[in-house]
Amino acid sequence: MKLIGYFLNKLGYYNLKSSNKYRYVKELYDETRTMNRITPLVKEVLDRNQVNSKKFDFQEVSSVGTESKPKIFQYWHQGFDNLPVIIKNCYASIDYYLGQDFEVIRIDKESLSNFIVLPAHIIQLQENGNMSIAHFSDIIRNKLLFEFGGLWLDSTVLITGKDDILRFISLDNRLMFSRFVFSNPKEHAVQFESWIIWSRNKGNLVYKIAEEVLSEYWRKHKDVGNYFLYHIVLTTIFLNEERFKDLFNWNNRIYLGNSLDLGHYMIGENFNSNLLKSIKDKTDIHKLDFKHTSFGNGTFGDYFSKELFSDYILI
Repeated sequence: MKLIGYFLNKLGYYNLKSSNKYRYVKELYDETRTMNRITPLVKEVLDRNQVNSKKFDFQEVSSVGTESKPKIFQYWHQGFDNLPVIIKNCYASIDYYLGQDFEVIRIDKESLSNFIVLPAHIIQLQENGNMSIAHFSDIIRNKLLFEFGGLWLDSTVLITGKDDILRFISLDNRLMFSRFVFSNPKEHAVQFESWIIWSRNKGNLVYKIAEEVLSEYWRKHKDVGNYFLYHIVLTTIFLNEERFKDLFNWNNRIYLGNSLDLGHYMIGENFNSNLLKSIKDKTDIHKLDFKHTSFGNGTFGDYFSKELFSDYILI
């Protein structure tokens, strides 16, 4: 019991309100169960790709090429004719601040086959309603980064400057020039965010391993197991490969905690231009959420759900 108490304390359980503790323990249980299910499959795929073999050149990846601009990939499954205004604002912010430094590529379900080919069983699962758009999108971002390299940004990412993005992709990294954002303590099964991922090169082994694991997982299991399946797959890959473990050194971790301030903590608060400026002073990168549709009048959510991009961009 003391050991259980120790780990609950490490995971922040005792700092939660009582109303959230049941949900937290359930989420933790579901994530751990999914990781236990995934681990044998990850090890099998790692062995198959000779990751642990001395013969494998761990740094052997293909060059992105001579393009002057790296790519930004975004995906909106339903198409772009009737976008929620908050998504329009996010897209406009990326075009405004990053359009000169990146080639921005936006893909929907109709244009997807112009860029990548997914396994038939993955397409069928999604079309039959047995795979959510969220899980489908995880497979898409992983495949795009493997095939092309570049920067993945969720469609709900709002940009209010370019300095933090350019700093994010330029940081030195031993993980084959990829950059992931951490989200939880190291004891947690979900270690990474997936709304922003950078890969300087195409052909990155991390994404190849993840692609094979996800494909085989969905072939074998009818139940999803967890909303954060992709995050757990990445965590499990890193934990089971020695040369990835340096990434878990606290000195090598990247957190973008302030990126959640606007979309998670302030979205229902009354709009204040001075408060918005203070948030923008902390970070240029903001993860919003289009699923919240009932914002109160005068709140941050109400403000960003209107076509006001030219107004707040200059604040």
